Amino acid sequence: MGGGLSTLNKWGAAHRDTDVVSAEDRELARENGIIVERTRRYKVTTDSDHTFNIAPSLLDRDFRADLPNQKWAGDISYIWTREGWLYLAVILDLHFRRVIGWPVSDRMKRVLAILALKMAIVLRFLPQRSRQPILFA
Repeated sequence: MGGGLSTLNKWGAAHRDTDVVSAEDRELARENGIIVERTRRYKVTTDSDHTFNIAPSLLDRDFRADLPNQKWAGDISYIWTREGWLYLAVILDLHFRRVIGWPVSDRMKRVLAILALKMAIVLRFLPQRSRQPILFA
């Protein structure tokens, strides 16, 4: 239906004590062996308890850019697939509001962010007529 497991869980928690699902329907589900079974635990990917330096926010929430390549922003997201978790790092050019770097990996390591930056640099500054294949490693 397009919703994720966390969305379903939030909806269920918010409506647990309401009559959205009748008592008869809940009993019918139990009688027929219909249960909610979580197959995978939530995977924590953020380590806030570290001793690394925290970089200052240079943009200070000003995401406007008057020219291309003036301001870039990036993030890492994770996607569940049949083969397991995939991690996607993106770099955005804030002038065009377009993704200019997008490597994917089965591991969320710092090399993923570095590859996103390398990809963005090469694709933004590559001559338009170049037909050479690009390898990011």
